[in-house]
Amino acid sequence: MTLISELLKQYVNQESDSNQSVKTLLTDLSKQLDVPYSTLDKLFYNSQVPSLKTAEKLSMYFKQPVYLLMEIKGDSMKYISQSGDRYVVQVIRKGKKHTKSFFNLKEAQQYRQIILSDFDNTGYFPKSYQEKLTSLISKKFGRLTVLSITEPQKLDKSNRRLAICQCDCGTVKYICLSELQKSPDKGATLSCGCLQKEVTKNNFSKGHLKESVEKRINSQHMRIEPNISNRSTRIRNISYDQSKKMYRVTIVRNGSRYGGKHFKKLGEAQKYKKQLLEDIKKER
Repeated sequence: MTLISELLKQYVNQESDSNQSVKTLLTDLSKQLDVPYSTLDKLFYNSQVPSLKTAEKLSMYFKQPVYLLMEIKGDSMKYISQSGDRYVVQVIRKGKKHTKSFFNLKEAQQYRQIILSDFDNTGYFPKSYQEKLTSLISKKFGRLTVLSITEPQKLDKSNRRLAICQCDCGTVKYICLSELQKSPDKGATLSCGCLQKEVTKNNFSKGHLKESVEKRINSQHMRIEPNISNRSTRIRNISYDQSKKMYRVTIVRNGSRYGGKHFKKLGEAQKYKKQLLEDIKKER
């Protein structure tokens, strides 16, 4: 007799009375567990092995480990033990131990096969998260050498680990681990800031920055169209002064301010703006 068959028979004996048959009790139980009556009937008479899903439901109801209810034999449960509601995979090879837990038995079995296969092929177990962190110490990222890794720190409403790094220039700096591990083309942090200063200095000495500044100044001089206006009128360079109840015309070119006059009518302000733009063009 299997354990499930035994448990179901105990359930029927405890719940039955002169007016309730085995079928009625199993039907009620099938509704409680959302398991087909036919499945429980076959399990009751010891003629079927339950699926993992059914075993998990029965495990919760009878408070028994799933693997015992499924009567798993052979190597299926090798290196897997149950601790509370979790299945713990623990494999030891050549003095090395690897442990990981799962809520789902099938996932635990699949993972066990993966790590056994990996060890057979490489001679190593997959690194745990802590081992991965430890392996970063003394590793170099650009000009930064990792000295140590902090415990999670609360930053920007989330917990993040920081890498304590020493730059080639001697500066020690705390850097988010995620920023350090980015690829260079995605904005990885490569120095304490000295690298960017050197790049800027070199660009300026070669005339790159000076040239870009001159281009921006020249583009301002070449502009004909005025700046976008105040939102009150939706017309460039004309705003409505609420305190004076008048329209004000102001144009700024190359740091110089022109106009500043007020008009009672919008048409007069637009006419003045047009004349002012022509005068500015003549000056240039």
